[in-house]
Amino acid sequence: GIARSLESLWRSNQGKLALSLLEHIEQKKVSTEESLMLVLLGLFLRGVRKSTITKHLLISNEKYERLIELAGQYHLYTKNNEQVSSLGKIFLQQYRDKYGYSKKKLKVDNNPAEYYPSQCEGKIRFSGKATRGNGRVEPMETS
Repeated sequence: GIARSLESLWRSNQGKLALSLLEHIEQKKVSTEESLMLVLLGLFLRGVRKSTITKHLLISNEKYERLIELAGQYHLYTKNNEQVSSLGKIFLQQYRDKYGYSKKKLKVDNNPAEYYPSQCEGKIRFSGKATRGNGRVEPMETS
């Protein structure tokens, strides 16, 4: 089913796409067939061969052909050269970007208190606010 398909997508290093598809399936924004089609296109972009796709997704050849037909109707796949179309590549990239996480949103603060524990094995590590002169707290062991 769809869980196996998403796992195949995840293992082919398409994690953002797999997570965003999972979110949309849970919110019922895409049908199962549409999500399988997007998984299929994602696997094609990762270089998974056509001959092994049905094994990855555990689908019949008839289902595979229906998914290819659906992708062709959406102009996301060109049957002539059997490749994901330019529109399909852009669509999948925007899908990843829109529903994936952004590294820009992740901020790391330079507060050493967040990185170093204040105690270890019952011993308090910081005693007071001794600094090195550069704004960093210097760890001081206490007995």
